Amino acid sequence: MNNPYLISFALINLSNVRNMPIGGKSLKSTFEAEAFPYEIAEKVTLELLLRIVAKTEISTLKLSDKENSIITSVVPMDALQESIPVMKSEWIKTGDSELFMQNLKKETSIVYSITFEKYKGIIYTKI
Repeated sequence: MNNPYLISFALINLSNVRNMPIGGKSLKSTFEAEAFPYEIAEKVTLELLLRIVAKTEISTLKLSDKENSIITSVVPMDALQESIPVMKSEWIKTGDSELFMQNLKKETSIVYSITFEKYKGIIYTKI
């Protein structure tokens, strides 16, 4: 994959309005993309979640899908610029998380859901 980009998504509802905040980081080489960069993903996801928490001061928060609301992926730069904005817009309009995941998997095979489990911590599950 040329010009890989790690991107984290949150599929959420803020005050009953669909919202998809995104965070990301360009990866230095294709080698980083081949072995999933957990340390980079943790940092990007933490920053994303802190932004979301800040919004809860003025809005109520609800995850759109209990298991697949926080997602991280490695995509090519062209997908980031062309496909991802269209997919985001479509999800905000329809709320169809299954279609969003299908379209994301067309762009890359590197897709993980992120969850937290008591006593285990942060868990990355390949989707």
